[in-house]
Amino acid sequence: MPTRSSVPSPSAATPKRANSPWPSSRPRPSQVGAEAMTQDTRTPQPRGIEHVGLTVPDMEAAVRFLRDVFGAEELYALTRKEAAPIGGPEVSAVNGISPTSVIRDLRMLRLHNGPNLELFEISEVHRPTPTGINDIGLHHFSIYCDDVAAIAAKARDCGAQLLEGPSPLSSYEAGDGNAIRFIRTPWGMLIELIQIPSPGREIARRWLPSS
Repeated sequence: MPTRSSVPSPSAATPKRANSPWPSSRPRPSQVGAEAMTQDTRTPQPRGIEHVGLTVPDMEAAVRFLRDVFGAEELYALTRKEAAPIGGPEVSAVNGISPTSVIRDLRMLRLHNGPNLELFEISEVHRPTPTGINDIGLHHFSIYCDDVAAIAAKARDCGAQLLEGPSPLSSYEAGDGNAIRFIRTPWGMLIELIQIPSPGREIARRWLPSS
């Protein structure tokens, strides 16, 4: 995993595009969309979820938890606390962050065979507690585990709160050994742990991470 000393700051090592708030190594959304359109101009389709963005109160603690519990690998940092922050009207126009806020730390993590995780630590937090299932919008994501109980125990040892479980799946998701358990990370975010060793006909239509 890269360390602070081994990863150069974007301001020092990665020149920025003219009139762009993002480092030049990161493609602009318009570029990505144009490339997707040229691949098949007849029926352009999205491929799937590439990453999920999370705002965390303490970047180092969050990276450590995700690494120690789930084996997440830090790929790179677009900025770090000791480097120049990312912010201003141009960034606000692109991703909706408050114009008065700056991104102090921004890192991309790889999580095995699922979407990447993009972690933000920002200067102003409007909602100090994470959203829950009673709130509109994204409130959790699910991580496939071969052994929910073992990963839940590891999460508990790393400071997570365990909700009741493991609980067997029912209805279309029922099967021998199929189960879930929700945890709350040390900063309060919900993550669902799921195992489906016995996928039925309906589950077989879902995307599941490969082993």
